[in-house]
Amino acid sequence: MDHVAINVNDLEWNIKFFEDVFGMTVTKEGTADNGKRQVWLSGGIQLVPYDGELVQGTMNHLGIAVDDVDAVLAKADKYNVTHHEKGWNWIVIPTGLLIEVLGA
Repeated sequence: MDHVAINVNDLEWNIKFFEDVFGMTVTKEGTADNGKRQVWLSGGIQLVPYDGELVQGTMNHLGIAVDDVDAVLAKADKYNVTHHEKGWNWIVIPTGLLIEVLGA
């Protein structure tokens, strides 16, 4: 596994929590789909700001690193996945789980 992305209502509180409790540090920053700042922490956690109604801490998506992205996506297509608008390497499995397939 490469990372797990978690929906959060309060990004700063969550950064402080993971820094103070687990010693994780911010390794990367970017912009979420809603235009807000999101961060990646050492240890494989991505914190995604979420504005809508949610249960705090629900998973946003699972990132899995593989050797051959195209081969994995071809296999996944046999399981009736749908491809997400985020990009060619994003799939949604029939249970609704969003997976980002990354090159190792």
